[in-house]
Amino acid sequence: MEELIRGILARHPEFAAKVRGVSEEDLVKLEKCTGPLPPDYRAFLTAMGRGGFEDLGLGEREFGFDAVFKNHYANANYDKRKSAKDPKYRKRIARERDARLLIGWDADSQDPHNVYIDRAKPELPVFEDSECCGRKELSPSLREFLLKGWI
Repeated sequence: MEELIRGILARHPEFAAKVRGVSEEDLVKLEKCTGPLPPDYRAFLTAMGRGGFEDLGLGEREFGFDAVFKNHYANANYDKRKSAKDPKYRKRIARERDARLLIGWDADSQDPHNVYIDRAKPELPVFEDSECCGRKELSPSLREFLLKGWI
């Protein structure tokens, strides 16, 4: 992953000038909401988790740390309140948290097409999910997904 990130930054100096990494402290805050992050996603956030994502050409979705953390934090707080009242909900949320990880938040849509990593598979396929259209595979791996944005 580090080689991929170095290549992206070298090929796109305008993006490299805008992008900043995420601190270890921020990653720990995110992991309190999501559980352990996959190493490739953690490396991505550490190198370029803030700034410049409009250059990805992936529509209105927000891939930066701040938008993703805000969504995870809000969901984690809601889940705590709801889980206290409903043990079945707690089990379902735990299964979902183990199965997928939000990496792109579609904040501007009435039917959001959020982007997730499939945590159950080692290559970390990337997919979008929405109420209207269901699950749609975007890339067979996180690495390929990141490459697509800069080709």
